[in-house]
Amino acid sequence: MPYCPTCKKEYPSGTTICAECNVSLVNTRPAELVSFVSLQNQEVSDRFIEYLKEHEIQAISEYGIRDDVYRIYVNKDDKKTAMKCFISFQAAEKRNKNGAGSGDNTAASVQKEIEEAQKAKKKAEEERRAEEERRAAEKKADEERIAAAMKAEEERRAEEARIAAEKKAEEERIAAEKKAEEERIAAEKKAEEERIAAEKKAEEERIAREKAEAERIASEKRAEEERIAAEKKAEEERIAREKEEQERIAREKAEAERIAAEKRAEEERIAREKAEEERIAREKAEAERIAAEKKAEEERIARERPRRNALPAKRKRLNGLPVRRPKLSVLLLRRRQRKNALLAKRPRLSASLLRRELRKNGSLVRRPRLSARLP
Repeated sequence: MPYCPTCKKEYPSGTTICAECNVSLVNTRPAELVSFVSLQNQEVSDRFIEYLKEHEIQAISEYGIRDDVYRIYVNKDDKKTAMKCFISFQAAEKRNKNGAGSGDNTAASVQKEIEEAQKAKKKAEEERRAEEERRAAEKKADEERIAAAMKAEEERRAEEARIAAEKKAEEERIAAEKKAEEERIAAEKKAEEERIAAEKKAEEERIAREKAEAERIASEKRAEEERIAAEKKAEEERIAREKEEQERIAREKAEAERIAAEKRAEEERIAREKAEEERIAREKAEAERIAAEKKAEEERIARERPRRNALPAKRKRLNGLPVRRPKLSVLLLRRRQRKNALLAKRPRLSASLLRRELRKNGSLVRRPRLSARLP
């Protein structure tokens, strides 16, 4: 089967050019080709490939980018023949080069080269035939080897069939075990799901009970708070009533104290009135004493009047009695007030008010003005 030496793609029989690489196809596998020679020039490489094809030797050329050379690959079995062809190709190339330089090629030399070429061709033909015979023997040996290989392949296939049967039985056993395991897992999963569902239901019931308990506790707490609030309100009302009672008691106590104070004030007023009456009695007695003294003084003055009239007027004015009794000083008036126990408790009066009070009570009596010309 033709084979592309570049992309290693096989083509059907009759194809000569690779559709992808655009190179000539070969009939041998790349694994059977070996590197033969490397050339520097592409034209020389192409001519050598044509030369090998003229001698019925399959060869390919490949450019090496790294080495910058053209490698020639030939079949491993044609390597010796290709070597002889390469020697003759070099000689021809050398002769062509020398002939192109001197220009003195003769017909004899050309005829000689033709004969050598024919001899080389004949020899190559004999070698080719020997090679074909060798290849036929090798082909026969290959066929026997292939038959043995086919027999071994059949035995291998029978072994593979046995192994496949065992493998199938093993797979069926594994499948059965897997199915049983899956059923067991499914049953366990179902039981686990039922257990989880039961646990979830129990958890929901527990949560519901806890919620009901929390609501009951909340209601009890609210009732307790309401009870505490009612007790607090009752306590506040009781405290307010007690406070009102205390205020009432305080008011009653203040009223009792006020009444007691008024009673004490009334008693003090009665005592003051009694003291005032006693004082008025004493003042009256004092007034009567003063009146008696005044009367005695008037009688004395009446007795002494004739003698005073005999004195000079100036002497009368100096030594005689004053027209009226001189005013008492404020200090003497207040000293007289302090002697009176009742007046000592009264507020202090001014001098004019004090004299007016004394005159009113009779303690201070204005003496009548005596004329300087008494009879």
